Amino acid sequence: MCLWVHHMHHLLYLQVLNVQVPFIFKHLVNHLNDPSEYLTMLTPPNTIITVATALVLACKVTVDSFTYLCRRLAGVLTSVCLSVCLLAG
Repeated sequence: MCLWVHHMHHLLYLQVLNVQVPFIFKHLVNHLNDPSEYLTMLTPPNTIITVATALVLACKVTVDSFTYLCRRLAGVLTSVCLSVCLLAG
């Protein structure tokens, strides 16, 4: 039961993050179109944008890494299952 609740917590967190990222990304693009306000930490709004940019990039790297590892794991498990089926059959 505890593991199920843990997975539901992660699912809820990912859904909220999935909804928020496009809004953050839109604000980032609008902010970065102004060349005088590239990623700096001089004012509070610029600091928020800089941190949000870092979070979006980290999220993208994490999702891409997770997808790559899942595909590799699926490939390994498929080859193991096929070899076991060939040995048993």
